[in-house]
Amino acid sequence: MTGNRLNLPLETGRLVLRELRFSDAATIETYVSDADVACMTASIPHPYPEGNALVFLHEVIPEYESGKSFGSAIVLKEDGEDLIGTIEVSGLTGKEPEVSYWLGKPFWGQGLMSEALAAIVGMVFSNSSHKTLYARTDLNNEASKKVLLKAGFVEAGIGRCVTPAREECSVAANLFELQYERWADRQE
Repeated sequence: MTGNRLNLPLETGRLVLRELRFSDAATIETYVSDADVACMTASIPHPYPEGNALVFLHEVIPEYESGKSFGSAIVLKEDGEDLIGTIEVSGLTGKEPEVSYWLGKPFWGQGLMSEALAAIVGMVFSNSSHKTLYARTDLNNEASKKVLLKAGFVEAGIGRCVTPAREECSVAANLFELQYERWADRQE
């Protein structure tokens, strides 16, 4: 995988996954400022500091361009360019690439994240040498657990999740993994 510029945009039935842009900062800030969105992630602080979305974009866009990680904006096809969430695969240059994501609350419960995750998993397994993808969820995040299971991930136990946005250094988390073979079998 050589960076997201070679692999985006991706289209699904209802979504376009495109590169993140600095112009997305205000929309990101609006959605992740919602306590219900932030509390289900390890890295989004609450309250969300004003201007932090632009800082985030300045940190991650160069990583995406270098191929160290991959991230995209999730956009509804019918609505044009405004993002409704993001999805990222970190650790692409290491042995344990990990998927993480968030979706704006108005879009919960519609199967949109399942659709985005399926596209990203397919893209990673089709365009890299990685044979396993990993993910973690908060122990109380049943919705995210369902998204991962629907994509073919299997529970791999309970572990720890570093939580830079929380008062704790780390918290217990559900661990998931998806082997390439399992994903390929599900494609047939």
